[in-house]
Order: sequence, then structure tokens, then C-alpha cells
Amino acid sequence: MLATFLARAGYNNEPGIKHALKMRLDMVYDFTRKGDYDIYAPNKFLRKRPFVKLELTTGGDCYLPLIFDIVGWEAYLPECGTEEDLAKADNVIQYILTEEYQKLPWGYGIMGDGTGRTWGLGWSVHLPRYFDIPDKKYMDK
Repeated sequence: MLATFLARAGYNNEPGIKHALKMRLDMVYDFTRKGDYDIYAPNKFLRKRPFVKLELTTGGDCYLPLIFDIVGWEAYLPECGTEEDLAKADNVIQYILTEEYQKLPWGYGIMGDGTGRTWGLGWSVHLPRYFDIPDKKYMDK
């Protein structure tokens, strides 16, 4: 998460920042390219929040797209990204813009690292009012 802020602050050419943002791009792309929206462990909840499948949060990493990814890639890709990186980011964005993704619970739910520790997982990339139909009176202005 810190890499995204540093990239936005102009440090996107720093080797460590580039590595972190590229690693996240590859990780998230590897998941989203499959088009899988079945991200929850069956019948597993904590405080009414669903558990994300353990294989999507291995070792405390999260393979799901986060708002911080989008912010970091916005700074990183124009200057440091390859055509392949841009295509990967486009794939992630297309995944996010689907109705299936937008129907997922905001903030995803609960994640674990396989050791019994759990965290609330937030920062999903939901679009406010995605399912609202614009009122015609506003569209005519």
C-alpha cells in the first residue's frame, strides 16, 4: 500500500516501488484473467462477514484488486509500464467493471493467512451507484 502513495508522490521510478507495483499487477492479473467471482469459502463467516477463500490470501497477500492498486498503477504505468503491463491492467479493470464484481460485498469480507489469524479486508474497487439507473431529467442537462 505504501508503494502506491510513493508512486503518486513521484517516486515511481525507484526500483523498490517499481518492483512492488509490478508484483501486485502480476498477482492481481493472474487472478482476474480467470474471470472467477467465486471468492468466498462456503459457509464460513465472522460477524456476518464472509471469509475470502484462503488461496486468495496466501501468506497475508491478497490476490483481489484493491483501490490502492488502481492508484499506484495510475502513477506507475504511464512512465514505467510495458505494453504487456498495460494489457494486464486493462484486464483487471475489465474484471472490476463487470456486474459480477460489483455485486460482491463492499470491502470483500474477512481474510486469513492460514495460521488462524484473520483481518477485515477492505479497499475493494466498487463504483458507487453502479446499479442506479440515471434519472432522465439529469441526462438532459
